[in-house]
Amino acid sequence: MSPSPRRPPAPPDLMDELVGEILLRIPPGEPAHLVHAALVCKPWLRIVLIRTFGPTDLVMWDPITDDQQHVPLPPYSSTNYTGAVICAVPGCDHLDCTSGPFLVVFGASTWASVYSSKTRGCSTRENADLSASTDVGLQYYIEAKPSVLIDDILYFKFEQEMGILKYDLARHSLTVVDVPEVDGQMGIVMAAEDGGLGFANIEGDDLQLWSWLTSDGSTVGWKLCRVIKLQSLLPYRNHWLSNKVIGFAEGTDIIFVDTEAGIFTLNIKLEKTRKVSERGYYHAVLPYMSFCAPVISATGYLPPP
Repeated sequence: MSPSPRRPPAPPDLMDELVGEILLRIPPGEPAHLVHAALVCKPWLRIVLIRTFGPTDLVMWDPITDDQQHVPLPPYSSTNYTGAVICAVPGCDHLDCTSGPFLVVFGASTWASVYSSKTRGCSTRENADLSASTDVGLQYYIEAKPSVLIDDILYFKFEQEMGILKYDLARHSLTVVDVPEVDGQMGIVMAAEDGGLGFANIEGDDLQLWSWLTSDGSTVGWKLCRVIKLQSLLPYRNHWLSNKVIGFAEGTDIIFVDTEAGIFTLNIKLEKTRKVSERGYYHAVLPYMSFCAPVISATGYLPPP
């Protein structure tokens, strides 16, 4: 008796973005097809809900003036993407540019698009070149964490330390670079001490500060530049729980660390900490900084209010 033939392996699951592209093409006059798609599985249901009832714009809010502006989302399919707001005035000192023209760079795992307040529209989609990365795949998404702008290049981080999305605003090119080979989780991209691309993560009780080095215009890779011992700077931690870097204050030496005892700022130059929030579940910190220009009177500078 001949053995029964083996069943062929199941085909791989479609990526969310491909499913989204397919569902986006269902005619709006045929809602029954969307209902049938939503009943296939929970991931498809989530995509259908995002497509049908998801937000259609991004709200930009100034917490100082309480001003709000609505920006349309890019017309490209994606279930997960994030954005960064950039001043669009050449040579601006950013002391009082809240009412000037701006750009919003939207980044997804496979594409980027730029909204301009001048044209009130989004640019054509720039597709990502994933060839430079050994880890990033189309199934990974961009984390909702602070990005960093360095020399007209905007950097976003993928989930699970899978890589960094690099968008060149001048060349309109989109590439991916790998993160440092680290064992810790929840790292962030930030400016390094030399002004270039940096990366910070916590491994055990050590804060590791990395820098992306270049030589004669050719990429060399990541270098561990500094290790800060956290045992004497932060409260005792349960070794079952890890401290996490969850943000940084751009243009300063301050990063934010989530601990079992609360949120602490760490000045990486002075190696001093300060508690700024009680314990809770925090995924990211986005500090907001404003500036106050001095007022000059006939007798000199007036003191700030």
